[in-house]
Amino acid sequence: MKKYLLICLLFSAIIQSFAKADNWYYLSSLGHLVRLDLDNITETGQVSAGIMPWGAASCEGHIYFSDFATDQVYDFSVADKVLNKVKIEPTALNTIELYSKQEKENKQPILRTAFEKVHKAKKQAEAYDANKEPLAIAEHNKKLGLGAIACTKEYVFVVSTLKNRVEVLQRDNLKQVSSLLVGERPSHLAISPEQNILAISSTALNKVYLADLKGSAVSRLSEIKVEEGPTEMSWLNENKLFVLNRGQNSLSLIEPNKTEVVKNISFDSNINSLTISPKENKIYVLDGNEKKIYLVDAETYQTETKDIKEPLKFPNIINLISESEVLVGSESDGRFLVLNTKTFEAVKKIQTNLPPHILVKLVKPKSLETVAVQENKIEK
Repeated sequence: MKKYLLICLLFSAIIQSFAKADNWYYLSSLGHLVRLDLDNITETGQVSAGIMPWGAASCEGHIYFSDFATDQVYDFSVADKVLNKVKIEPTALNTIELYSKQEKENKQPILRTAFEKVHKAKKQAEAYDANKEPLAIAEHNKKLGLGAIACTKEYVFVVSTLKNRVEVLQRDNLKQVSSLLVGERPSHLAISPEQNILAISSTALNKVYLADLKGSAVSRLSEIKVEEGPTEMSWLNENKLFVLNRGQNSLSLIEPNKTEVVKNISFDSNINSLTISPKENKIYVLDGNEKKIYLVDAETYQTETKDIKEPLKFPNIINLISESEVLVGSESDGRFLVLNTKTFEAVKKIQTNLPPHILVKLVKPKSLETVAVQENKIEK
C-alpha cells in the first residue's frame, strides 16, 4: 500500500511539474542546455552536457540535442531529469538515397560558393576551438559535424553535416537504424505538422530534400531546387513549407506535391531566422543586422516591416510563443525580448548567462496533458 501511495505521489508531482511548464523553453548553448521560464521571466536551470550543443528538438517531455564537438546525441528527460547519450558512428547504416542521382561533388574549398555567405570562412585549427569556425575544425578533426535535430513519435533525426547524411535513431533507445543520404552540406530539418514529411535543406547545393515518413520505413519523396543558401525551414501546414535562403535573402515556398518552388519572396537586407503563425497565416522573418522583423502574409505575400526598438545585439533567434507574443533572442549577449505582435513593443526582458544557439519549446507528453487537465477540473 505504501509503495502504491509513493508511486501515486511521484506521478502527481510529475503531472504538477508539467502543468506548470506551459511556457518552458530550452536553449542549447556552449556546454549547457538552459531552461527559460517565460511566465516568471527567469533562467531556471542548466544541464551540463557535451562541449558544444548544436541542434535541439522537443518531443513529449524529452529534449534531444546534438553535440557538434563530440559526435554525440543527448536525450534529456525533463520529468525525471535523466540525461542519456549515444555516440554516432561514422559508418552509414541501411542507407536510403534521398537524391535522384549521385550529386556532383563540390571541388571548391570548404565553406565557399553559396555556403560562404552563411558562415564566415576561417583557417583550419590544429584542435577544436569553440571560438573558431566549427565546420572547418570539425572536418579537420575528422568529425561528423552533427547539427540540426528533429523528432517524431518513433524517430530522432540528426544531421551529419560533413558526411552529407541524416542519421535516423529510434526514439526510445537512440539506436541508429538508418542513414539518409542527401546533397552536400545538409543544414536544417523540419517535420510537417502531422509528422508525414521530413524536409532537409542542403546549403551548398541550394536544394531541399523531402522524405516520406508515413510508411514503415523512411523513403524518398522529392528534391526541389531553391535559391542560394537555404537554412531554416518552417511548415505553415501539411501542404506549405517556407525555406529561408540566407545566401539570397529570400523565402521559397515549397508544396510537397510539386517539383518546383511555388513562390520566392525577396528582402532587401540580411535575414537569418523565421517563425510561423498558422492561425494568423503570418510568417515572421528576422533581420539580425538591421534589427527588424518582416511580417509576411502567407496568402498574399505582402510584407510589413517592424522595428525592434529595444537594445539587442545582432538577434539570431525568433519564435512565436503565442498569438500575441513573439520571442527574439541574441546569441551575442544571451539576451531575450518578448515582443507584443501588435505593437512590437517589449513586454518582457530576459538576460541569460550563456549565448543561445537553438531555442525549442517543451512539448509535454499527451498522456500527462490529459491527466493534468482532469486534475485542474477537479481542483476547480
